[in-house]
Amino acid sequence: MEKIQYTTEKQIEDMLKELDAALKKNVKGAKGFRCWAKRIIGMFLSLIIVILVVIFGLVLTARAKGKTVSILGYSLYIVESGSMQPTFNIGTVILTKEPDDPNNLSVGDVVTFKTESGATVTHRIIEKIIDQDGNVKYRTKGDNPINSPDPDLLDPERIVAVFVFKIPLT
Repeated sequence: MEKIQYTTEKQIEDMLKELDAALKKNVKGAKGFRCWAKRIIGMFLSLIIVILVVIFGLVLTARAKGKTVSILGYSLYIVESGSMQPTFNIGTVILTKEPDDPNNLSVGDVVTFKTESGATVTHRIIEKIIDQDGNVKYRTKGDNPINSPDPDLLDPERIVAVFVFKIPLT
């Protein structure tokens, strides 16, 4: 007959102490990781807040000077007339980008430009005209069917941006 050995109270106490020590060690390691993770996330969020505050300051400064804000070549415009309906309704916010080469745009491109009187307009290029000297000019028109083509030809130098996409706020 085999002799059955039981775990003594002393052995159970020793195992519980060993288990407790191992758990405490793991908790300290996890707390250390969480602490570092919180610090990194906090620094990242602080950096984002600082960047947003700087951008907001730049926007306010540019608006006070009557200029359009451009960040990395991108700008936002709000459509203020119905000349581009149904493509853009009044109040639509559009994202635009400075053109790489305003002389190399295509028929169908939507451009934002300054009129000769200084107003900012967003219309579509409907014709590209190259004169005998190789100079490029564009004929533009709003997408609204009741519009007629713009009376003045558009010089590439007056183009400030090319449409990228509309922000679906409306």
